[in-house]
Amino acid sequence: MKTRHYLAIFFVIILLGSVLIYTSYARRLNEAREKKAIAIYFQPELKPFTRNYTRKDILKYRKEAASGNASAEFNLGNAYLHGRGVGKSYSMAAYWLKKAAHQGNPFAEIELGFIYFNGIGVKKDISESVYWFRKAAHQDNTLGEFELGSLYLTGVGGFPQNYSKAFYWLNKAANKGNVLAQFILGSIYRIGMGVKRNYTLAAYWYQKSSSKGYVLAQYSLGNLYNKGHGVKKNYPLAVYWYRRAAHQRYAKAQLMLGLAYVFGYGVKQNLAKGFFWVKKAAIQGNASAEFELGALYCSDCQGVPKSRSKALYWLHKSAAQGNSDAKRLLNKIGNP
Repeated sequence: MKTRHYLAIFFVIILLGSVLIYTSYARRLNEAREKKAIAIYFQPELKPFTRNYTRKDILKYRKEAASGNASAEFNLGNAYLHGRGVGKSYSMAAYWLKKAAHQGNPFAEIELGFIYFNGIGVKKDISESVYWFRKAAHQDNTLGEFELGSLYLTGVGGFPQNYSKAFYWLNKAANKGNVLAQFILGSIYRIGMGVKRNYTLAAYWYQKSSSKGYVLAQYSLGNLYNKGHGVKKNYPLAVYWYRRAAHQRYAKAQLMLGLAYVFGYGVKQNLAKGFFWVKKAAIQGNASAEFELGALYCSDCQGVPKSRSKALYWLHKSAAQGNSDAKRLLNKIGNP
């Protein structure tokens, strides 16, 4: 009886215009917002070459760099850039990275692309950044191919967007095993960015990236199995990939996993576990999860503690982020 009562509450919420439970959160995003999200995730960052150096290493690299050794010049520039084994100095980092890059060192070319993109130790210059990424890419360097493809895809910093060039470089990087390139390629096929939409190829590339642990690919692959796009609809597999992403603290996946437990899609119904995962996502500030958690606190079912005050708290948080479903439920239950 309690479970039936609980479901009835949610059917009322649905009739009031709330979200269709257990549909992918991504479905609510239009293509423009998804493209913007890709741009946010894949702007160049100074991450790939952070490494530890000892003072002994620095002395060795200085001696070798003085003789024109490109690898030593790169390592010395990298050490100054990150302050490892030597005091951080962006100007010295730029000096040594330029020397190595002008000798054709692909790793220096990539790091020089990073610092020009971010304006670290040099004046910010997107065209110069692209120049160095392109140099690395043309040396068959996977990271250079990925960064160049990402810049063409997103058009950040005023760089002209070119989907065909983006696809060319990202496809090269993806086929060499670059996890991020594989995910983006999957998204390109799923959304249809410069290519014909192809869910089968989207699933193929998401699977490649997911198998290497990339959280966004795991969540996206779960969505494809949930909707039956490019793969046969399979709720247990959707739940499997949502769980993989949820354990990496990805809020959207936590929400979807929680709702799977609430309604018993692809997994045995377990309201307590559903409540647990929805709350995890809500605590991270996910507006949809805040709404769902507020609705759960309104219910009266085993495994979910009923609390009007907590329901109002989470619904107000969701509504403050613009969630219209939360606003409608607040009006229904009485908004103090």
